[in-house]
Parts: sequence; structure tokens; C-alpha cells
Amino acid sequence: MAGKIFINYRRSDDPRSIGALYGRLEQEFGRDNVLMDEEAYAEPGPGYARELAAMVARGDVLLAVIGPRWLERLAMRAGDPEDFVQIEIEAALYQHRPAIPVLVGGATLPRAEDLPEAIRDLVRRGSVSLRPGEFEADCDSLINALKQAFAAAGRANRRPEAARQAAHAPQAGQGAYRQAPAASAREDDREAEELANWNYIKGSKDPDVYRSHLDRFPGGPTETYALNRVQTLQAGQASQRHAHDGGHLGGEKRPSESEAWTSATTTTSLRELEQFIADWPNGAYAERARRRIEELRREGASKGEAFGLIIMLGIVALVIGLIALASVKF
Repeated sequence: MAGKIFINYRRSDDPRSIGALYGRLEQEFGRDNVLMDEEAYAEPGPGYARELAAMVARGDVLLAVIGPRWLERLAMRAGDPEDFVQIEIEAALYQHRPAIPVLVGGATLPRAEDLPEAIRDLVRRGSVSLRPGEFEADCDSLINALKQAFAAAGRANRRPEAARQAAHAPQAGQGAYRQAPAASAREDDREAEELANWNYIKGSKDPDVYRSHLDRFPGGPTETYALNRVQTLQAGQASQRHAHDGGHLGGEKRPSESEAWTSATTTTSLRELEQFIADWPNGAYAERARRRIEELRREGASKGEAFGLIIMLGIVALVIGLIALASVKF
């Protein structure tokens, strides 16, 4: 399997190591399989995050190159909606792409608490070091590990595809089977659009903004984050209403529709969702509750996606493990 590698880097942070790494990867995997934003750099402006997310989606693995000043530069760009380094890492994590920190120039792995929340998972899965005195040897270890990981992923990906085709094969008397055309390109574009919209709205304090996002991109990689934001904002609004009322009403007060929906947005219980619809059959959130019930009843169909995620996480573990073993030789 010829995997594609996306290199995420800060231009002002150890450019010599970045250039050397790119050269070695290009030599081993070919120019078309090593992606860097410099070749098709997205200009800041409308659609900037969407273009970067689409570029990341072309890769099978993202190498986040971290030099001695990486954390300092990240802090300097805090809150900058056009910081391409953070946008690319966020996109890889949202798309469930393997994202591997590659330490160069003697840099150490940042602590999760020192990073923006959206990219903390980057440093929770291990890292790879390209030591200044052992750069070539460490590059060889990284390249060998990537080749083995891509080969393993290729074998694993063929199994669910064969199972999918078998599941869709016609029964006796149903006629010839015609496979639907692949939609991966359309799915990548859709995912990139979703990530760009999320990057635009994620600072909003209006829960309706996140509800609109959920309606527009149901079941996407940002769904959990949007649901959490709705829940948090609605809980804050409910608390403010309670404080305004003085909290002095006697007896147990029946929750409002919005309060009940706050609870229902995070549940996996069909009974709770069905009770919500029974209480508010024509309410503002009734249709969403019905869609959520349908999604839960189709959970079996999502097993293939879960399997794919396991494969991707396995690639990260395999790469880091193989490099750790190879480094013993050096």
C-alpha cells in the first residue's frame, strides 16, 4: 500500500530539519505521496480553513514536526483563526487521521495542558524523535515503520471491503449485483466543509448556532463537540433562569423542553428519547429526537467506521513501537 504522508510544520521552527525530513520521505515514498502546504498553500481569507482541511484529508498520516520553538510560536498565535499549524492538526484529529508528533532539534514533547483543547490528543499517543546526532538513523527507522504500517493498513482495509461487498451481494432471485461508485472524494469534501464551518462557529455563545451546525452536518466528526457545546450553553441559560426566578418555587418543577433536550442530546437510551417525544411530540426538538432514535437503531452500520478508526489508531501505535525497537540498534 502506497500511503500518503502530510507534513505539518512551522516554517520558522528548525527549517533545516524539516527540509531534510521532507527530502528523505520524498526519496523513499515519491514526491506525489509526500504532501506539504507549501506546494498548494491556501491563502488566508474566506474558505481558508476549508482548503487546509481538504489538503489534510488527502493524506493517510500526518507528521506534526515539533521543533524547539514550536510551543512558543503556538502560544503567540493563540486565538488566531488563520494559524495553519493548528488548523491542520485539528483537521487530522477530527478526520481520525493518525497524527504523530515528530520531535526535531532536541525538542521535547509538549504537555497536553499547555496546548489548546482541540489539539491535546496530539500528544497523548506517543511521539517520534529525530535526534540531531542520529538524524539519518532515526529517519530510516521512521521510514521503515511507516512502510510496515501502510502495508498492515492495506491488508486490514481489504478485509472490511470484502465483508461489505459480501453483505451487499444479491440473494437468489434478486438479479445481478451492481456496486455503487465510490464516494470517498465527495465524503472528504463534505468533511472539509464541516471542519471549516466548525472552526468558524466554535467560539459562539449561541446554542442555536450549534443546532444549525448539527442539522447541516448530522453524524459528522464534530457532532460530539457541537452537542457538548449545546448542552453546556443550555445548562448555563437554565442556571441563569433559575437565579432570576429566585429558586423559591415549592415542589418539584417539571423541566422545560429545552432542559429535557439538553439531557437527551447525550443519551444513548432509546427509552429516554422515546419519552422525550411522548412529552413533546410537536416540540422544537421532536424531529431531532426522532432522527437520533433512527441513528441509534442503525448502530450496527457504524461498526465499519469504528473498525477503520481502530486501524488508524493501530497505525500510530505500530509506527511508534517499531521506531522504539529500531532505535535500540542506534
